[in-house]
Amino acid sequence: MVMKCKTLFKNNVINSDNATELFNLLKYNIEWEDGIKSKSGFTRKAKPLNYGDIKEIDDAIDIALMSLTDIPYVIQGIYLNYYENGNHWTPSHSHKGTHQLVISLGETRTLKVGTKSYDMDNGSAIIFGSSSHSVPKDNSINSRISIATFMITKDKLEEELIKQLKDLNIY
Repeated sequence: MVMKCKTLFKNNVINSDNATELFNLLKYNIEWEDGIKSKSGFTRKAKPLNYGDIKEIDDAIDIALMSLTDIPYVIQGIYLNYYENGNHWTPSHSHKGTHQLVISLGETRTLKVGTKSYDMDNGSAIIFGSSSHSVPKDNSINSRISIATFMITKDKLEEELIKQLKDLNIY
């Protein structure tokens, strides 16, 4: 049974000074790659990571989760998105079967989740489920980094593991 995920948004989850410090650390130290291309070409720079790769990112994720929810999550992966300016964007897409935590660093950009729009300021965070989401182009001249964290609830992970063990006739 998939646990529904209520969208939870909060500004200043990471205080502005710490968010700016993390933004600069990532901007200047990550080996950025071309992000996922859309039908119309380049969208943004990106970097896939795992929980445990960069302590400062792990700390930000932990702070955001504690600030937004009491639900215990297991982190499955992290994807950094680097928008150098308003011409960089993310097309509408979804990630079936996961919940997502997005932490915004740097320039304010709009994140569309389903039919709602959220102004993702420096240090703000949002949790949402498998809803379609996007970051449209805009007129911003400054850059933004988002920490997109893919997660499942611990209960869901336990259900999946038990099912796999039963399928193998081990449980």
